[in-house]
Formats: sequence, C-alpha cells, structure tokens
Amino acid sequence: MKGYAASARRASRTTEIMRVYEREHVLETMKQTNPDYTLYIPSKLDYEGDNVHLHVITHPKYDGLIAFWTQSSIEGWGNNHIVMAFSPDGGKTWTKPEFILGSHCADSSRELQASWGFPVVSSSGRIYLFYFRETPFFDNSRQLTAAFACIYTDDLGRNWSKSCDIKTRNTPFDADPALPQNNNVYQMPIRLPDGRYFAGYTKWTSYLKYTLGDRSVFEEDTHCYFMRFENIDDDPDISDIKITWLPDDINGVSIPFTDSSSCQEPCPIVLPDGRLFSTFRSSRGTVFYSVSADCGQSWREPAPLLFSDGKPFLNPVAPCPVYDLGDGRYVQFYHNHSGSSVLRNPVYIAYGRFDPDALQPLVYESGREFMRLDPEDTSCGAARISMYSSVTLNNGEPIVWYPDRKFFLLGKKL
Repeated sequence: MKGYAASARRASRTTEIMRVYEREHVLETMKQTNPDYTLYIPSKLDYEGDNVHLHVITHPKYDGLIAFWTQSSIEGWGNNHIVMAFSPDGGKTWTKPEFILGSHCADSSRELQASWGFPVVSSSGRIYLFYFRETPFFDNSRQLTAAFACIYTDDLGRNWSKSCDIKTRNTPFDADPALPQNNNVYQMPIRLPDGRYFAGYTKWTSYLKYTLGDRSVFEEDTHCYFMRFENIDDDPDISDIKITWLPDDINGVSIPFTDSSSCQEPCPIVLPDGRLFSTFRSSRGTVFYSVSADCGQSWREPAPLLFSDGKPFLNPVAPCPVYDLGDGRYVQFYHNHSGSSVLRNPVYIAYGRFDPDALQPLVYESGREFMRLDPEDTSCGAARISMYSSVTLNNGEPIVWYPDRKFFLLGKKL
C-alpha cells in the first residue's frame, strides 16, 4: 500500500500545481536556468505536466534531432506514457510530441502504463524502443514493477511493430522468475569499441523479498546491473534480440548503506583505453564510481568520486551523470550538497581529463555552478533540476538536454 499512499500525496501536489499554472510568469520561470534551447513546454497539467527521462538522439536517416521521453500528469500519478518529438534544425524548434504507447487517460485509472523508454538505433536506422510495461501485478510501485518490453520502427515512428516482452535475468533481489521485476534505466545505452550497445540499470529489491519498513524509495535496498545488446545491428526481430546480463556476479554492484545497499542509476561511459567507467547515485551523500576492465563482466568495488585534492563530489540521492564530450573532456554533473534528495538545486559541473595511471581514471581539479532555480518559485513544481538528461553534439558543440522541475524540457550549451 506504500505506493498508493505516495500516489495520493502526488495527486494532492498535482492539484496544487494546476491551481497556479495559469500565472503569467510561467514562461519567465522557464528562463531561470538560462537555457539556449526550448524543447517542450506543457500546455496543460492533467496529462502532460511531468516530463522526464529525456533522450535526445541523432539518426543516420534524419538530418536533425529526435527526442523520446516519459510523460504523465505528475510522477507516480498513474498515467505514464512515452512520446517523441523531432527537431529539423539542431534543436532550435521542435514538433509537437507524438504519443507512442502507454496510458491515454488523464486520470490515474488502471489503464496500464509505459515508462522509462529508451531508444537504440541500429546501423541501418531501425529504432528499437525499449521500455517498462506495467502489468496487473503490483509490487514496489505501479511505475516501477514492470515487464521489460520493446517495439521498433523502420520509418522514424510513423509505424511501430507489435510490442514484445524480453525475459530478464532473475537475481536474489527479485520476487520470482515468473513475476515482473523492479528495474529502471535512466541513461541511453552507449556504443562499446566493438560496436555493441551497453546500458546500466537499477534494481529495487522486491517488497515480497525484503523490505526496510517505512523508508523512502531513496533509502530502499538497491543494486546496479548492466546489459549488453549483442546483435542490434543485425536488425533482429524482438524475440531474437540477444542480451548478455552483467555483471557475472548475480548480486550486481552494491554500495553499503546501514543494513542494506544504496546503489542506483548507473551512468557508464567508455574510457580511451577501453575500460568502462560508471557513476552511481547513493544515499551516502556523494557521487560514487566504479571501473570495469572486462567489458562489464566484473566491476571494482565502488568508491566516492573525488577531486584531485581529495574532496568528494557531494550529492544527494539524485541523478549524477557523466558524459564523454568527444574532445578529451568529461563532464560530471552533481549538486554540491549532501542534503535531502528533493533538494536538487543548484546543479554543478566539473570537467575532467583521463589519466590511465590514476586509481580514479577521470581527474577533476574543480567544479562550478552551472544552473540554479529560485527556491521560492513553485509555480511549475518544486524548484529542483533532476538530471535525467542526455548530451548531443551540434557541429562539435555539446548541448545537455534536461528536464527543469520535471516540467520544462530544455537545452543548454556546455
């Protein structure tokens, strides 16, 4: 029942936001982070007021950008659905979002949801959209307990295949091999040096298996895993997609926290020497990282990410992605405080360089504030910036695309 109680609280919050949405300063509010691009501004709250898990991609057969994201009235409300939009001019203008799949309902009815979709593009241009399909079975929460599923398109979304579920590896933290698991992917898969795609995901331990009482979702038992897509460039049917579930250790990657593990939202990148590097968020108050020297089969014990002077990257239980900018620089996002998980404001960045001989192979000298919201302005939701983001290159110039208050979708030059 814990998930339903949370939904009730969010429903109350939705009503509050809807009362103030008509304020004239909404567009002024959008300017607080000084965006360079505007991807999407909701026009109403009862179906499209929450926008998160933003994936902006390039495509070999489209001379522009394509964005995918999960949309709802408000997170946890019960009507998650996945949409896409197009920009023909590098992000300057965007089409109206197109519904792909999920709930059609503005209310929180039991129409089943589609959540946390992420695209994977084959070399031919076929777009596989992997997502989490809600089923009638309810475990940790309606938007988390789900089957892993996929659809694909060969014509940039004009037509989509029938959805098909993909069997996932069962672990000690799942209820039963026959039941949906509690998993979540928040960053797009990356290309490995050999061309295969690689992604990380968080696993919440099933309430049917283990519960820590009345702790928040941020403090529950969580572990991280990875998946390697072996044959996407062969354009397989969904039933023929081959995935290697990693690491080899079925217990995954963990970060000790009191009497459990708090290891969430892996963000892997490839280092110049072929090793994999990933950051993680945790309840421990800092960004954590780990390194794999064998393509994800095993991972070093996670450790706090440090600046060159030994100080940690302070961060609450909030997204802390790292991106390879393709020019020898690596950018790390963090919040520079270890307070409440809802205090995702301001956002800081630090630029790092690769040092193959260092224990921590990405070296950071310092960081700086990147964007900030007015903490008193709640006209478009809580004053927080959750970096469920992605990065694209526009003529070599990196742009980070991010949800502002899980409401506006914006872009900012790095």
